[in-house]
Amino acid sequence: MKAWILTLLLAGSLSAADIYVDAGSAGNDSNPGTIGSPKKTLSNALSSASAGDTIILRGGSYAGDVEVDKNNITIRSYTGEWAHVSTSYTSSGNSQCIWITADNCTLQDTEISGGYYYAIKIEGTTGHVIEDCRVHGSGRDCFKLVPHSDNTTIRRCEIYDSGLRDNSNAEGIDNVNSDNMHVHDCYFHDIATNGVYAKGGAVDCVIERNLVMDCGTGGIFLGFTTDSVFMNVAGFDNNPQYYENMNGTVRNNIVVNTFYAGIGMCSALNPKVYNNTLYNVATGGMSALHFHPRAGDNDMNPECTGVDVRNNIVYMNQGSRAVMQVRTGVNSSSQTYNTLDTSNFTMDNNIYFRAGGSVHFRSDQTSSGNISFSAWVSAMGTDANSSEQDPNVSGATYHLNTGSPCIDSGASLAVADDYDGNTRSGSLDIGADEAGGTALQTPPPAGTVGTGQGGTTTPPPSDPMALQATATGTLGADLSWIDNSATETGFRIERRQGAGSYSQVGTVSANTTTFNDTGLTNGLSYTYRVVAYNSGGDSNPTNEDTITATSAPTAPADPTGCNATALSGLAIQVIWTDASSNEDGFHLERSDAGGPFTQIAAPSANVTSYTDSGLTDGVTYTYRVRAHNAVGNSGYSNQASATATQNVPIGGSGGGGSGGGGCTARSSAQLWLIGLILALGAVVAVSRKATRN
Repeated sequence: MKAWILTLLLAGSLSAADIYVDAGSAGNDSNPGTIGSPKKTLSNALSSASAGDTIILRGGSYAGDVEVDKNNITIRSYTGEWAHVSTSYTSSGNSQCIWITADNCTLQDTEISGGYYYAIKIEGTTGHVIEDCRVHGSGRDCFKLVPHSDNTTIRRCEIYDSGLRDNSNAEGIDNVNSDNMHVHDCYFHDIATNGVYAKGGAVDCVIERNLVMDCGTGGIFLGFTTDSVFMNVAGFDNNPQYYENMNGTVRNNIVVNTFYAGIGMCSALNPKVYNNTLYNVATGGMSALHFHPRAGDNDMNPECTGVDVRNNIVYMNQGSRAVMQVRTGVNSSSQTYNTLDTSNFTMDNNIYFRAGGSVHFRSDQTSSGNISFSAWVSAMGTDANSSEQDPNVSGATYHLNTGSPCIDSGASLAVADDYDGNTRSGSLDIGADEAGGTALQTPPPAGTVGTGQGGTTTPPPSDPMALQATATGTLGADLSWIDNSATETGFRIERRQGAGSYSQVGTVSANTTTFNDTGLTNGLSYTYRVVAYNSGGDSNPTNEDTITATSAPTAPADPTGCNATALSGLAIQVIWTDASSNEDGFHLERSDAGGPFTQIAAPSANVTSYTDSGLTDGVTYTYRVRAHNAVGNSGYSNQASATATQNVPIGGSGGGGSGGGGCTARSSAQLWLIGLILALGAVVAVSRKATRN
């Protein structure tokens, strides 16, 4: 029994290994993946991993388009460093950057970008945590949760720049029929369509303490139109009415600058919308708080039922859109249907305000268009403790100012904290902020991942150093420096001319430590410095280094193809290839029988041959040549050798070149033989002609 237990313990320990990966020079996929001998690619680490392993990425960039197909895998950056996993968002072969097809996986402290469709796709598996990550730059949605990707937590993340390829359907988070999703303390911004929605029959989803800014359509939706094939799936769902969302909660969120609704509901059962601050929303369509028709392809269009909307601020500072609209829809039989069950809903302790004008409401169900707040209260029988007044909320931080009428004016609800994570107690304030606590900076400062509520802050990279700038002599400068960081995204090269101001002249990617600057002006001085950067900010610059741009001539290029050919009469012909256009001439040198080289001739520019005569029979001579000009000498050509002889035998060797591509040596004896054959042929021809005559 003891042996059996020991075996289980050992198996458990072996199944939870740390696999280190380094995209730099230390990494190699043939390595075992230890900290001292890391792998190089994330794809190889995932292939090598077993269920339960943790993959630790050293700072740097890694290729995405990878699948996590083993349970309980964790992928995270090395402590104190920052890894970026990315793939193309324009190549259809790269559908997603990270595809999770196993259960209970975790992504931590990592930047994830790209994907033709999605940056992260969860494929119907459960129990995932994505935390302290930057997720951005997707072709469409940043996150895609397909049906039954249940129990997913997305927290303290920055989610932005969706829809870089297709901005028509590109959410920050697109949850289709995935239950128990919890999204909190995330910063959404620059989203092509909606910040986040939970639809298709999603149950028990909570969206809280998020900052949602600058969305091309809406902010947060509980429900939206979903094809019925993804809903009420036998064996998984119990949703015969085809509710788009059930028991969803949206609380303590700040939603700013949306084209459509700040918060919307569509065929939602028992939605709870508590203590949110909506600022400058619905600037182009819908309303700040909105009830939308499902428009189901199966004509199942249940009303929003059991709605509870309390303690919210709606601040409209432009436009003429309603602060709230209850839409109607039309089904395939041209019958009108309602979107809100007015017999079972609560709406109270909200503050509505429009800068420079009065708010208005709209209910298509009662044909009440653009009615006043008091008419709304009368018509709907709700909002008795709500008011139309300036909430006195900061337009910069979206927190309550001192003396705000929202303070202590909220309904008593089970809302334990506020947007900043401060505890709520006693009489609640209206809106996402409970006055008096420590406020988070809004928007969060550079380098913060998420809203700043317990999230990760990426430090700026360490300072590069030892910059050296060298004039190239061709109106340029070569720069080199030392990289002291493992977390930079890249380097910014800055230049100033004379005593002027610095400006950027180029960037290079992470781990690059050289740069060539061109197009300078002859005689002017230029000073350079280099700055490392990442999402956390900039390093301090390197030392400065100054050069004076010159266009001075350069030494000529090395001659090539040197060959030596023995000639009859104790002479050797040397030929070479001129590889330069700026030489003043050449220095031809010779070594006698392996002795030292001495110069024997100085051919002029563009001359490529020389005949050396008066040599000693039977001695081997070796030649080399180099070009020269006012700047200096080129390097030497290859060496070429030949042996001097009085009479070159027929077919004899004429020497040749070594160390470079030479020409075939031709002897004078070969030429003499060819001439003799031609002469004999001529004599024979004359003799035959005379005989015929």
